[in-house]
Amino acid sequence: MAGFIIDIYLEFFFRTVVIWFRRLAASDWPVRNAIVAESEFRKPGMGCRVVVIRYRYRNAGERYDGIHKQPFLFDNYASAYLRRFPGGSEFPIRINPKNPLDSIQAEEPTFTRE
Repeated sequence: MAGFIIDIYLEFFFRTVVIWFRRLAASDWPVRNAIVAESEFRKPGMGCRVVVIRYRYRNAGERYDGIHKQPFLFDNYASAYLRRFPGGSEFPIRINPKNPLDSIQAEEPTFTRE
C-alpha cells in the first residue's frame, strides 16, 4: 500500500493553501509570460500527485528560473494540466518587483473541453 489516504489529502490541502496565500501576497506584482523549460507529473509513494513545471523568464535584461508545483488528487486532472503546459509553451507568472528571483504562477488556468 502506498500509504494512508489521509496523507494524500493533508499534502494536497497544505500545498493548495500555500499557493493561495502566495498568490494573495503577489496579487499586485506585474504579470509576465515565462517559457516552460520542462514539465513532469510525479506520482508519489505517499502524498498527493504533483505536476512540476520549471520555467524561465527575463526581467530587466536578466534571465531567471522558477519552479511551480501544482497538487492534484486525481491523475486525469494532473494529466490535463500537464498537457496544457508542455515544454516551450507560455506560462503566466507574477514577478516580485523588489526581488525578481521571486515569482509565482499568475493565475489558476481554467480547463475547457477540446
